[in-house]
Amino acid sequence: MANSAGGTIVLGVTERGTSVSLDGVAAEQLEKYKKTFWDQQNNRGVINRGIVASSDVTSIEINNNWLLAIRIRSATRHEGDYLCPAEEVRRMFADANDIPADAKILDGYSLHDIDKASFSSFRPAGNAATKPALGSA
Repeated sequence: MANSAGGTIVLGVTERGTSVSLDGVAAEQLEKYKKTFWDQQNNRGVINRGIVASSDVTSIEINNNWLLAIRIRSATRHEGDYLCPAEEVRRMFADANDIPADAKILDGYSLHDIDKASFSSFRPAGNAATKPALGSA
């Protein structure tokens, strides 16, 4: 739900076709539901980041039984759980590295392994006259 516009989960309600029945749950069951919810909300093995605040969870008494309403806020791009495309996952792993890929020194390679045309295309235009071309020194 947090991946969309958000919404509200209500426990103690039964849907039958197009009708809704406010059955409620016993007080003891309400407490079990709350405990299970908060245990899961705070378990990083279940969700990445909890976005529900205590003010989003409401107990409502109805006919000596209870409803539990949990408001789920809409998540921003960096909140909640969402399925990432494989390319985005690779980019996140690369970005998480302490040493950027282009800062690593690779053994067994020399300047002869560099493609001169590609290398020249990355050289700033302002430096073309002051630095010798690759392989001319």
